[in-house]
Amino acid sequence: MSRKKITVIGAGSVGATTAQLAAKKELGDIVLLDIIEGMPQGKALDMTESAPIDSFDSKITGTNKYDDTANSDIIVITSGLARKPGMSREDLLIKNKDIIQEVIAKAADLSPNAIIIVVTNPLDTMAYMAKYLSGFPKERVIGQAGVLDSSRFRTFVAMELGVSVQDTQAMVLGGHGDSMVPITRCCTVSGIPVTELIKEDRLAAIERRTKNAGGEIVDLLKTGSAYYSTAAATVQMVEAIVKDKKQILACSAYLDGEYGLKDIYFGVPVKLGANGVEQIIELKLTAEETTLLKKSAEDVQKSINYLKEQVKNDPRVNNNYSNTKGNSNMATVTKSKALQEWVQEMANLCKPDSIHWCDGSEVERQTLVEQALKTGELEMLNQSKLPGCVYHRSHSNDVARVEQCTFICTDQKEDAGTTNNWMAPADAYKKVGAIFDGSMKGRTMYVIPFIMGPAKSPFSKVGVEITDSIYVVLNMRTMTRMGKIALDQLGDSGNFTRGLHGKADLNPDRRFICHFPQDNTIWSVGSGYGGNALLGKKCLALRIASFLGRKENWMAEHMLILGIESPEGKTSYVAAAFPSACGKTNLAMLIPPKELKGYKVWTVGDDIAWLRQGPDGRLWAVNPEAGFFGVLPGTSNKTNPNAMLTMQKNTIYTNVVKTPDGNVWWEGHHDPAPQKGTDWLGREWTPESKEKGAHANSRFTAPASQCPSISPKWESPEGVPISAIIFGGRRARVAPLVYESFNWQHGVYVGATMASETTAAAVGQTGVVRRDPMAMLPFIGYNAGDYFAHWLHMGKITPKTPKIFNVNWFRTNAKGEFMWPGYGDNMRVLLWILNRCEGKVGAQETPIGHVPYENDLDLTGLNMKHETLKELLSIDREAWREELNGQKEFLDKIGPRLPRELTDEWQNLSHRLFM
Repeated sequence: MSRKKITVIGAGSVGATTAQLAAKKELGDIVLLDIIEGMPQGKALDMTESAPIDSFDSKITGTNKYDDTANSDIIVITSGLARKPGMSREDLLIKNKDIIQEVIAKAADLSPNAIIIVVTNPLDTMAYMAKYLSGFPKERVIGQAGVLDSSRFRTFVAMELGVSVQDTQAMVLGGHGDSMVPITRCCTVSGIPVTELIKEDRLAAIERRTKNAGGEIVDLLKTGSAYYSTAAATVQMVEAIVKDKKQILACSAYLDGEYGLKDIYFGVPVKLGANGVEQIIELKLTAEETTLLKKSAEDVQKSINYLKEQVKNDPRVNNNYSNTKGNSNMATVTKSKALQEWVQEMANLCKPDSIHWCDGSEVERQTLVEQALKTGELEMLNQSKLPGCVYHRSHSNDVARVEQCTFICTDQKEDAGTTNNWMAPADAYKKVGAIFDGSMKGRTMYVIPFIMGPAKSPFSKVGVEITDSIYVVLNMRTMTRMGKIALDQLGDSGNFTRGLHGKADLNPDRRFICHFPQDNTIWSVGSGYGGNALLGKKCLALRIASFLGRKENWMAEHMLILGIESPEGKTSYVAAAFPSACGKTNLAMLIPPKELKGYKVWTVGDDIAWLRQGPDGRLWAVNPEAGFFGVLPGTSNKTNPNAMLTMQKNTIYTNVVKTPDGNVWWEGHHDPAPQKGTDWLGREWTPESKEKGAHANSRFTAPASQCPSISPKWESPEGVPISAIIFGGRRARVAPLVYESFNWQHGVYVGATMASETTAAAVGQTGVVRRDPMAMLPFIGYNAGDYFAHWLHMGKITPKTPKIFNVNWFRTNAKGEFMWPGYGDNMRVLLWILNRCEGKVGAQETPIGHVPYENDLDLTGLNMKHETLKELLSIDREAWREELNGQKEFLDKIGPRLPRELTDEWQNLSHRLFM
């Protein structure tokens, strides 16, 4: 029999003891992984104040790197950390719970076929683990061993768990992750009936336990610690696997007796098959056992009643206010009097049944998901294939941004400009306020404090969105830094963006998205769709932020940010603006072609960039978002493998096909269409159906932190320095593959006149060429002429401006076929852009800008015909003369605030084209 590799994750008291016992038994090669603080190899480590461990066995390998524990045969996951002197149990759980999900997910990656044992102490952490384990294959998870300690529940547990206190108190985990085994099922330990353990005193019970499942005497009196018995039970499981035993104990638990049973150990026998657990052995109860266990349940109920009183009187828990007219406890949630008053004002308007202040915790997420599953707002997906993922189906009339219902509300109409819909602020407040009035009766009002930008960054802005949609809350939790972190940053300040959102009746005729830039306020009603309802995204991060940026000398742009690392280790950053569904997310997560060895692409952001001048005179940028809200149709392992990996867990899928086994599919997916499924309208769907199964604007919402290519700098408070700004769109024949502007002013003109074919991201016709300046046409929060002037102003005050380029991945030949392969091969164009920024290559001067020499594009391995490349880089003067007319027509619509510099640039281009 080959020697087993056993990984113990978590160098806390249980984890360290488990590793020690396993090493003494010489069960295999033991690796102890400290998941937080980094364990010194081979050195003494004081685990807790109550149970110090003098030293580690020399046979134990200490590490804090997951990579060192790969290819394990057995993985033991413990709750995590040592409890240092002075650290409360509450602090320990707070510190651990945020990493439990990541630990379990990474454990699965260490060795796909390893048997997993989950052991933790106390029970509150076990409840978290059980939820995260629900997606694991049952044959791989042995079970949970742990300590049930009722004295540690109290208020904190009731507040944090997100499951009923009664369920938690009355259950001991056993068998598979999400299978909570009630106390009434846990009635033997090593074959000794629980009734006998109750009858006998502690010493007699231990003496009788001379032959347990692992064949070792567990001397609890000698160790004096419940955690030792937990570790010993875990080692018994490990030994049973190593020695191929067919029946082991899968659970051990302890109650300290303050409010319930005392010194009683429970165990759940399981039967092992060739691939792990085959079944949990159900035990029959005698009449005496039933009586005693009913008595124990009564004792536990006393504990529950005690906890309920504690929760009832704890202001930290009392978030669901039924009295919206006088929330005296609001001051315990936030120090900002302005925020308190505004929330109260909105509550008086919308009249919800209750108010919930979102804290951003994992428990809150779990609770909201469970509520949304019950109401049908969400549907659960297959947790084995898509752990943590849920499905949402929006109303059929609510599937995209509604630009015709989007307004900029300024005192003077000309301040909104000709590219925006305008409404006077007083009229908007009155008209939309009438729809909001009483719209949340029978509903909960959720208060979502959030930060756009990295926390405590000079770039970041605090916003607060009020909504009646759980879907919105869960999306905002992914897309922003949401909850307590935002309230802490806000402090007692009143400087925050005020966002009020409500679904109302989802009537398109009563749908308004109103921005009040002078009030730093957003009101959105009648839609539950992302861009209309997630007020931190387009509404704040672009429309309101563009207005604030002009006031404060920075820029809010519809741009991705990516870093390109050379084989020598140098990373340069670019920002790129593309209209929605024109390849922005694909470019942000680009994987270089294999021929370009040594290059890496780092994703900083896929949609929005905030730029400001740094101390070195360059423009620096941050991604204000914390997640991705990406278009799904066309996304596949071929087009964007990093996006596909990003959305494999903890993702909200909206308006795609749901398969009978709880998976998802959309047009353009690399998997073949399912034989049957449910489409985005809730109808039965097959590949033969006349209509597409997924909506053309179906979406995924996923944490940016899950992206395999996420940049180490993506949350740097100072941002990243930008070497180049890239504009682009879908043009079939006019724009070449890439060209560079002559200077900053010309680059602003290039961006201001860029055009693209419309997509399904906005309501209206598709395939129509429309001008989309800087990809910001729907998102400029004030007069577009002033916006262009601000770009020109930023160029004047920034000593080291980035070079500006334009790209077009979508040029087609006479047959309508794309000539450029796109996707990963776009890296070849990016390298030329960086070479131009660094002065390493020359370029051909053309009427529209600098175009690459054919030999300066690295086409290694591309097998592209010379004629194709030549056409990709060609400038058709006749087509550009026609383009010139379209540019003039658009610029004329901007009105009198169009900067003279752009008129000059149009005249210069005209002269160059006709000379």
